Amino acid sequence: TRPFLEQAIASVVAQTCPDWELILVDDASTDGSAELAQAWARRDARLRWARNGSRLGAAATMNHGITLASGEFLCFLGSDDVYHPRKLELQLEHMLAHGCSFSQTGHHRCSEDLGLWSLPILPAERVVHGDLTRINRIASATVMLRAAAYPDLAYPDWPARADYVLWLRLLSAGGSVCGIRHSLYGYRQRPGAISRSSLLRYRLQWKILREELALSPPKAGCGFLAWLVAGVMRRGEQRLRAHAPADYDQVFRKLAPPTDSPG
Repeated sequence: TRPFLEQAIASVVAQTCPDWELILVDDASTDGSAELAQAWARRDARLRWARNGSRLGAAATMNHGITLASGEFLCFLGSDDVYHPRKLELQLEHMLAHGCSFSQTGHHRCSEDLGLWSLPILPAERVVHGDLTRINRIASATVMLRAAAYPDLAYPDWPARADYVLWLRLLSAGGSVCGIRHSLYGYRQRPGAISRSSLLRYRLQWKILREELALSPPKAGCGFLAWLVAGVMRRGEQRLRAHAPADYDQVFRKLAPPTDSPG
């Protein structure tokens, strides 16, 4: 995924808000990603590189990055996805104006070459814990958190859907997620990704209902059925979006790395 990583880094460097730090945590990769990340870090002091001693998985790698972060606000970005150039600017502006501790933006689903195949997927203006128990519509890379509000922030050690479990835990004591109705993140739709495994998703959703939400078997069964129905409706909506005309693709295609990028 080295070419994708280059585009992910470039999308942060291209931010209109210049006050950021990017912590690149390498999960013991062997594809040349470490050398690329280090080259960027040598060029820009706002980039920091760290490496796991052995392959730990997504959750532990995210937590490693969280422990190294020093900023007032936290965001997340996978190695194969991209930010819109104004993502940090607009999201930070919204959070400061509204006193939010937890916010999300909209996003697009992209092909591997960053061509868009959907209209913007925009969030509700406000999401509470009860909304999340039915379906998770919060993509990890759309999130911005106020670090001081969540001093014990840590992704749970789940094989997938760790972000969903984390959002449930963060909202379990109250509060809400502020929705910013702009698409500011491009999610690459890649075949075979673990997050797309239907059987695993079904098993983990049942585990969430029974263990995280502590529902009885009958209530968990009703919740699981409601989740399935919501998922079918969502996929149908996405298929309609996939066939809708869109002229947004140039926004994300422009995030390809500059010709003088290191590495």
